[in-house]
Amino acid sequence: MSEPTRRRWPLLVVGVVVAVAAAVGIAVWRRPAQQPSLPDGLFLPAAGSNGEFADADHGYILLGRCPTDVCEAWVAATDDGGRTWRAALVPDLTFPRDEGVTSPRASLIVLDATHAALESYDATPFGGPAHHRWFTADGGRAWAEVPVIPVTTVDEIPSGGYAYAAFLDEPAHTIAVRVIRADGSSAVTANPPRPGYPVSTFTNPIDNAPDGSLWIHAGDPPNNDSVFRSNDRGRTWVELSWPDGLPDSGRRYDVEVASGTTVYVVDHGGFRVWRSRDAGQTWEELAVPFSDDGQDHGLGGVGRSDGRLILVHPLFDGTDTRYEYFAITPTGSEFESADFEDYMHSDVPVVGRNIDENLRPSNDIGVRAPDGSWTPLPFACQEPGCD
Repeated sequence: MSEPTRRRWPLLVVGVVVAVAAAVGIAVWRRPAQQPSLPDGLFLPAAGSNGEFADADHGYILLGRCPTDVCEAWVAATDDGGRTWRAALVPDLTFPRDEGVTSPRASLIVLDATHAALESYDATPFGGPAHHRWFTADGGRAWAEVPVIPVTTVDEIPSGGYAYAAFLDEPAHTIAVRVIRADGSSAVTANPPRPGYPVSTFTNPIDNAPDGSLWIHAGDPPNNDSVFRSNDRGRTWVELSWPDGLPDSGRRYDVEVASGTTVYVVDHGGFRVWRSRDAGQTWEELAVPFSDDGQDHGLGGVGRSDGRLILVHPLFDGTDTRYEYFAITPTGSEFESADFEDYMHSDVPVVGRNIDENLRPSNDIGVRAPDGSWTPLPFACQEPGCD
């Protein structure tokens, strides 16, 4: 199953791509509040925290618990931004207790403050015999398995629904827009993007922009790369024109949707950036304020909901690496100096690893609030540790 994507976080590349999206920074430590009674033995799976917030207060984290050799899946939920958590068992979602990575075979999908789903890793084909879904409609207090069939066809993504792009087997490597509706049932949209070539990769399965537009970045490297936008909840899709001369065969391009009206294309290896202020209809190239310094790293940046783009510049001194940051606004003519908090800021809390200003991760897993405060989680990491 293609992994659903709601939000994307910064990517930093030093030799290879290192995702700092799942890592979170720290400004002020916040003491956890008194926790409700939680079962003994709840742990963060070694495969990652798999946590997401719907808004400033409401979030969910997929957990495991192994009272025997058969482990249970649990989901913790918070109503106060991660200060306190309650937990509920997901019935009949179990997994073996193995040496090494131990994790429920499901992905957490958050629709809103009170609705969330767990989608089994074996959801291929969509609505097939191995596809299972568990759903909550009460903020995670109770979970139940729900039918995944019938898979109905809808003209647009319904209100309260969650959509993601995936591959179809027939016709081979075409795009489907799959929907989990607000009641937990399944749908596909009638008119998905049609690139005209077999798709083999999704860079952004679906980005939801602040202006309400939806974006899909898909392709078939090294020769095909396409960006699609919908302004009508998936009824229709428009394939955007690239900046002049792009895409160049074999190059990697990151499309940073930012506000949806303001969009950026970042040439990872070429150290070039283009900006559109009309949702991808026209483009202008921007001057990048640094080079690769002869080092083996690519250009990384992250778009912000206010239309800014933040770039990160690694500085090597032979024994250590530090970083400087640059930002440009939707109307700015050049990048200006920014800081670590600009780079790490999120409009909603983020679950992940604590890192410092030089992007060095610690072993602490917690919640970073939009104001930069940090609250550790009351759950341990399963051996060999949280990734």
